[in-house]
Amino acid sequence: MKMHDLHGTVEQDQIGKKLREYASSGESEFKILTGYGSTSGKCQSKATALRVLGKMKREGLIKAYLPAEKCKAVLWTTDSFYETKQQYQKRLASDRDAQIGNDGVIFVFVK
Repeated sequence: MKMHDLHGTVEQDQIGKKLREYASSGESEFKILTGYGSTSGKCQSKATALRVLGKMKREGLIKAYLPAEKCKAVLWTTDSFYETKQQYQKRLASDRDAQIGNDGVIFVFVK
């Protein structure tokens, strides 16, 4: 799965534009590196990416997105990512970032 790096390489106000470009590039799925806020405890690029991806999903531009840390976590049926994890876990089974629950990665499913 192709990785796109947003961590420190894309300005905050350009993250939405970049994510829309990636989603319209013809890739059926990709992952983005956002970082996880190891210094401050919160990563602005991750928060922005999650907000934009939620909007893109509501607009029908992507099917789903899943923060990698949710791949390793036990989720309750009430968790907003529960169904996404169930649907895509076989596709992510061999992905190293999913296996370790990398806090700085988000998976995006377009088709």
